[in-house]
Amino acid sequence: MRSEQVQSIIESTTRLDRDMYGNPRYFIPAACFPVEPGTRKARAMGLYKYRGVSYGLGFVVQSYDLIDTVERCLRACAGK
Repeated sequence: MRSEQVQSIIESTTRLDRDMYGNPRYFIPAACFPVEPGTRKARAMGLYKYRGVSYGLGFVVQSYDLIDTVERCLRACAGK
C-alpha cells in the first residue's frame, strides 16, 4: 500500500501532453516537494520547472511509472 503522502501527490498531478518522443509527462504542484522549481537539486531528481501558465508554479516529470518516480523524489528530498 502506498503511503499517504505519495497518494496525495498522485491525486494532485495532472497529465500533460506527451513530449515530442511520445513519453508521458505530468504536472506536479510545487507545494508537493520541499525544493524550488528550476534549481539544480530539483533537476537532479528529475523534476523540471513547469513553464506554462495554465497550472501555476510546479514541476514537470517524465515518467512511465508515476508512483515509483514520486517515491524516488521523496527519498531524494529526505536524503538532503
